[in-house]
Amino acid sequence: VPRVAQCKFVLPLRLVCCPTSASKNSKYKITVDTNKPPVNLNEVFPEFVAKAEDKEGNALAFQFIAGSRVTVLASKTSQRYRIQSESFEDIWLVAKELVQRFDRHFAKLGVKDFRNSFSGPIPLAEYFETVDHHFELRVNAQKYQDLLSERAVQFRAIQRRLLTRFKDKTPAPLQNLDTLMEGTYRQVIALADAAEENRACLVQAFSRLRSATHLLILLVSLWQGLSAEQTAILEATLLPLLQDTPQLGWEESVDAAVSHLLRTCLSRSSKDQAISLSTMQLSMPKDTSRLKKHITLLCDRIGKGGRLSLSSEANVPTPVMLPAACETMPEPIAEQEEEDPALQQEATAKFIKKKQPSKKVKSKTGIPCWSIWFYSPPSWPDWA
Repeated sequence: VPRVAQCKFVLPLRLVCCPTSASKNSKYKITVDTNKPPVNLNEVFPEFVAKAEDKEGNALAFQFIAGSRVTVLASKTSQRYRIQSESFEDIWLVAKELVQRFDRHFAKLGVKDFRNSFSGPIPLAEYFETVDHHFELRVNAQKYQDLLSERAVQFRAIQRRLLTRFKDKTPAPLQNLDTLMEGTYRQVIALADAAEENRACLVQAFSRLRSATHLLILLVSLWQGLSAEQTAILEATLLPLLQDTPQLGWEESVDAAVSHLLRTCLSRSSKDQAISLSTMQLSMPKDTSRLKKHITLLCDRIGKGGRLSLSSEANVPTPVMLPAACETMPEPIAEQEEEDPALQQEATAKFIKKKQPSKKVKSKTGIPCWSIWFYSPPSWPDWA
């Protein structure tokens, strides 16, 4: 029986960043709220105190190895903390570390009702910029692949022509085939270099996209106070892949996962919930408009109180209990629902015309009884 051993650990923050001077203005900003008085940032990040310029602990800056800078500012009058940077995706690591260290800090003080929150709005516009950049590089990679295939076919065709000329016993002019072959070879090399450069950019873009997605998940969980289970479902939905492949990319995978949540646990009503899973084949979309629409709808329904759950009980509508004397009415037949309204009106008119009046009949006992004649309409094919 195979056995798997797992071990989770957290690397020090100093491995990827170092303290630097704080910046007052940045392009991207988010604000984290707390329900306790402001904390000295030097107590929360003691390993960055040595080179910190602000000894009061109201500002702290981190510079990553890649060169980007993230600044944390603590408000002196309110219980709010601003995290800002020139790069949207770089905010995630510092924001996550700040929230976790706040939890540990107040847990050591014995505070049990401490809570981090985010008042919104969710920065979807900034997030979609990262999504569009990643998708653009995927489209470029596909274009380079197609161009390389075309030039390779052209190069092999020229080779065959030249080999035929060289094998011929009677020499014939090359008709500039050698020049054409050299130019095609240079195009193949240039396209290969461009494709390799685009691949390296795609790897970096996917890493930025993962960081931006982690930040989006963190903000949504703080915004609505999601539980650990709900946060794990959201993370599995928006981060299904460890890396992109030519056969399967991030966009189509996330679109399928988000669509499933919108049809099941986040559907508008129990009637709209899908029972079976979609079996359609995933392929690279033409653009990201549908994906962005679904992610926006996902955040909107979570903000309106939607609950993330994968259990079948949460996705199935609650049955209504009827008394024992009551019987459930049969569902209408689909063919009758789709029948032409004109035919239904004509059938009703025939029923009214041919309806027989009731007749009073005396029984053998002398007690009058009523017998009612019901009209039985003809079968459906005779009505057409």
